[in-house]
Amino acid sequence: MTKLVCLYLTSPFCSCSYSLKFRFQLKSNLLNTALYRCFNSAFTSYYFSKARNRVRMTQSLSQPPDINIVFFDVMDTLVKDPFHQGMHRIFGFDSFEEFVEATNHRTWCEFELGRINERQVAQQFFKAAYGTTQFDWKRLKAFLWDHYVWMDGIEMILKAFQESEGTIQLHILSNYPPLYRMIEEKLQISRYLKWSFVSCDIGFRKPDFEIFQFAVNTLGVSPQHCLFIDDRKVNCDAAQQLGLHTIHFKDSQQLKSQLITYFQWFKCSKV
Repeated sequence: MTKLVCLYLTSPFCSCSYSLKFRFQLKSNLLNTALYRCFNSAFTSYYFSKARNRVRMTQSLSQPPDINIVFFDVMDTLVKDPFHQGMHRIFGFDSFEEFVEATNHRTWCEFELGRINERQVAQQFFKAAYGTTQFDWKRLKAFLWDHYVWMDGIEMILKAFQESEGTIQLHILSNYPPLYRMIEEKLQISRYLKWSFVSCDIGFRKPDFEIFQFAVNTLGVSPQHCLFIDDRKVNCDAAQQLGLHTIHFKDSQQLKSQLITYFQWFKCSKV
């Protein structure tokens, strides 16, 4: 608006045009300078506000999340799985591959979900073509008992959690039939963590979404405050979909190094 007034008053028909032109031009320059400073101040404030937010975001991302709950898988995470340790031989198979080919995979899954009992497992475990194969529960349980042993180094990690001064709760979240009670009887895992979520007791099985939802709902916690540890990536991926933090377990040394990113005190542990 000031510039339009200046153009009008600098018409050659006005005797005082040069004087007025100078005055209004001066005012225009001052106004432009003031507007520039105002804009520059606003822009600078906006820029640094954004920069501060970026710094805060970076800092928050670099800080470990607040984990209150840790879920552990059992087989091949806490305890070595006997299924891969020559179990095929007790049923008279020469190779593990032949044994797997002969079994009805769904039968064991139903057993893990608590839908069938031991008698039904014996009847349905092998495919029809292998119907004459004897399912000897007594021999199988003796084999399992002998082969239920801790994964290397894992008990020391559980002891470190137990000795920490934090308020971290440890829970089992596992696919397993009622045979898990044999594991407890032999290894006494409940000294370190609770058998809270075993598929045969709750009717859900990994990697189904419902088992993770059931666990966090039962404990009344947010998934963002939970850490899930499992040797199978497909189970970790399913937990991540709900928002849980996960560690794909490979061995105790790898687990310890990754636990440090969540629990700073783990650096000073004796593991």
